[in-house]
Amino acid sequence: MQTTTAETLVPGCPTTAHQAALDLAARVWGVGPDDIVTSDDGETLVHGVRLDGNTNCWLTWEFATAGQSLTRVRLSHDDAAIDDSAPQPELDAVLGMLLIALMPQQPAAEQTREGTS
Repeated sequence: MQTTTAETLVPGCPTTAHQAALDLAARVWGVGPDDIVTSDDGETLVHGVRLDGNTNCWLTWEFATAGQSLTRVRLSHDDAAIDDSAPQPELDAVLGMLLIALMPQQPAAEQTREGTS
């Protein structure tokens, strides 16, 4: 088994980050209730990812408070594939999608004002 890990800080509490990770996993990999190995609200989420109909890799999300309205997210990818030539997972890109999902949205009026200043 091969493991790769990355981490980042995101705005919001661990429970909010946990829900955003669940939503992201469902959207990107089609993760459903049958794919979830364990889920402790605001602490950990472990789910499988089906490739070609079979689960051969798992993502583990760990959430921890890192300050006021700030959460540290650690994402690990465990791959059961024996093939060492397989490409490394893009965990930084996944964490970037999570960060974008959690960023506060500016009201359209503010965006327009800033664009014209």
